[in-house]
Amino acid sequence: SRWSIRRSSQQPEHSIQNAYLDMIENSKHFIYIENQFFISSTAGEQVHNKVVEAIVNRIILAIRKNERFIVYIVLPLLPGFGGNIVERDGQLLRIQVEWHLATIYKSKNSLIKQIMKEDPNWEKYLKIYGLRNHDFMNNTPVSEIVYVHSKLIIVDDCTCLIGSANINDRSMMGDRDSELAMIISQKNKKDFVLNGTMFSKSPQVRTMRINAWKTLFQLDINYEDPLDPDFISAIDAQASINENFYWNCFKLYPHNSL
Repeated sequence: SRWSIRRSSQQPEHSIQNAYLDMIENSKHFIYIENQFFISSTAGEQVHNKVVEAIVNRIILAIRKNERFIVYIVLPLLPGFGGNIVERDGQLLRIQVEWHLATIYKSKNSLIKQIMKEDPNWEKYLKIYGLRNHDFMNNTPVSEIVYVHSKLIIVDDCTCLIGSANINDRSMMGDRDSELAMIISQKNKKDFVLNGTMFSKSPQVRTMRINAWKTLFQLDINYEDPLDPDFISAIDAQASINENFYWNCFKLYPHNSL
């Protein structure tokens, strides 16, 4: 922005947002996103970055063309602010969560509501995860959030963007925070399975995504093809088991019941 590279407010430098939009628009089979925030223009007119609207458009295109296409998103269950979300000191937490929920499903033009206008079964195209851990202290079960602080997007195991930019206006619009990111790809691609057929992937990007998912899901399954029905069923089943486990043991918020 103006204070860092002397760009005028009429000509902000937002090449990271441009890269997100380009990668999403040109994706063919799947998108994987990790981000600390998820606040985009689908939340309402106060938010201007178009990252999530690009996801909406790509999924709607897949529905209309009868393509198999999935977006996987990993977010922190709560933003990294002090306070308790159900207590008076948790107001800032609740505000941030409200913007996340507006982006994802609460606003009239949210990500899920726009998908549902095309296909009520939105979960065929969109998977959103949060992370928790648990242990025992003095024979008492305890749990904590695994806080997602990364800012990462991988498309089709071909291209990866990683850096400092969150999915919100502060990072994406180019007139507030200064950010840095890099795109990783390879000219020399190799054939691996994707969507049940052979597909040219960047070996380094593919390896990074598989290693991330082995850490994330920790299941004894084949991580090669994110669109493999057996893979999707295994992940869905484990996510359901985890959700029920943490709710029954700890009654922790946020939760789908709310």
